[in-house]
Amino acid sequence: MKPTVARAKRTVRRGEMVAAVDRDRVRGTFDVAVARLVSGRLVVVEDVCPHDGGRISDGFVDGELLVCTRHNWELTPCEDGLVRACKLRE
Repeated sequence: MKPTVARAKRTVRRGEMVAAVDRDRVRGTFDVAVARLVSGRLVVVEDVCPHDGGRISDGFVDGELLVCTRHNWELTPCEDGLVRACKLRE
């Protein structure tokens, strides 16, 4: 069973990303990825890659980026979700 966002926020370490569940009055329960970037910044994003719908939480943290391992997309977390970084990982 996936942890809640509150629990994941307390346990995730720098450079780590985990799958969690969030609850919202309007949306109900949905999957999220909780990551602590190398800078220490904590981010919570929907657990869906904007490229093809894969799970972001299956990827990893690389500095200030989240990397989706399905197609090696580098993603920048921002207030509106995830934005593709400038290039694919080689």
